[in-house]
Amino acid sequence: MRCLIALNGAPPSRDRLIALKETADLTVAADAGARIFLNNGMIPDVMLGDMDSSQGHELADLCARLGSRVLFYRPKKDATDGHLALDYCLGQGADGVTFVGACGGRTDMILANIGLLLRAHRAGLKADAYGQTEYLRAFDGRLELSDGVPGRKVSFFPLDAAVTLSLAGGWLYPLPPTLLDRADTLTVSNEFTSSSASALSDGACLMVRQL
Repeated sequence: MRCLIALNGAPPSRDRLIALKETADLTVAADAGARIFLNNGMIPDVMLGDMDSSQGHELADLCARLGSRVLFYRPKKDATDGHLALDYCLGQGADGVTFVGACGGRTDMILANIGLLLRAHRAGLKADAYGQTEYLRAFDGRLELSDGVPGRKVSFFPLDAAVTLSLAGGWLYPLPPTLLDRADTLTVSNEFTSSSASALSDGACLMVRQL
């Protein structure tokens, strides 16, 4: 089951959101992430959170009237609303999750949302995210890319403490197997030189790709 989770950040384009909605089996809005769906004429299947954001309760009332299942949580809790949304999807049997609205806004929330990608990846899900101008994907092992656009930027960041990463094929800067930790910037701002390229990592990595 593929899940689409909307967070309270910058949304992707309307066309991309429509395409993602069409391939999702379940749509979940984390608190004010409901705006991403509602502003594009969509009704989330589920809205959940502590509703402590601006107009959170008004959005919850609207979603309920439109037919969404609304789940309320106490504001004093030990997880973000995005974390609760991911756990809800895992409980529903998700095998893949895409986040929208994961980027933009508060830096602490962006970092927390990257942590959600890692959490989903460790749970065995295909985990990715779309922002306004970027695509994020958590992976380990081999990642084959067949839709690269020459000149578009791509960066890689270790999510585990240290990984050995190699880049082959259509990269401006190919990389032999190289040990990287989270403090390295070696793999920031690579570029596609063709539509096909690959990455191989022995641990969890984050790809950030310019759309």
